[in-house]
Amino acid sequence: WGCKEERDRELSRFRADSNRFSVSSFNLLAQAFMSRRIYPHLEHRHRKWCHRRANLREQIQAVNSDVLLLQEVDRWSEWSLVLEELGYGGQLYEQRPGRPDGCALVWKHDRFDLLRSDRIDLNDLADVTRSPRYNRDNVGVMAELRPHGGDTDSKASSGGGIVFATAHLFWNETHEEVKFMQALHVLARLREFCGGVAADTTAGQRGNASEPSEDRDGNTVPLMRADKKGTGETPNEGS
Repeated sequence: WGCKEERDRELSRFRADSNRFSVSSFNLLAQAFMSRRIYPHLEHRHRKWCHRRANLREQIQAVNSDVLLLQEVDRWSEWSLVLEELGYGGQLYEQRPGRPDGCALVWKHDRFDLLRSDRIDLNDLADVTRSPRYNRDNVGVMAELRPHGGDTDSKASSGGGIVFATAHLFWNETHEEVKFMQALHVLARLREFCGGVAADTTAGQRGNASEPSEDRDGNTVPLMRADKKGTGETPNEGS
């Protein structure tokens, strides 16, 4: 962004066009994970919640995006009030029981209306694959928003709605296949949410459901099968 004055000028020019909007994604780093063991290089005062909350609030206020996609959000009761003070009256939050953090999707209430929303539960992969390796308690949230002033009773198929989503994927670098599968699952859920053909989570390579893929440990891997030009047909070999 460069200096603050330059950033403010760019944002002013951007917002002068009412047909444009801004979106930002932040991993807030949940305070529950802010330990000396994980971040020994940080001074104690920089790990304290009061210090971090003030800095994060200042950063969010400076960027001033119309839509915020947030991951690793804990202390939601506090964040909800802070975000409302900053103009984010539209708020969705998802968190699995027993996990300290979740994901939030928030928007400026004077810019968008909520049409519909849904939860993304990445533990669903464990049910599909029958493998507990995918039980990581990661979640996401997605929503269809319409620019403020639109007809909130219209369906998504009539146009005008914009779908936003955020999810926190499993981070462990020794299990990259889990993150990969979670990303595919998010895309599959988004496709369903947008009115597309439901994803075939047991489809094999190149859409051949009779030949399921496997990960490096021999577990069945659910893949999203794309339809051909929106017809719902399975792509031919090599498509």
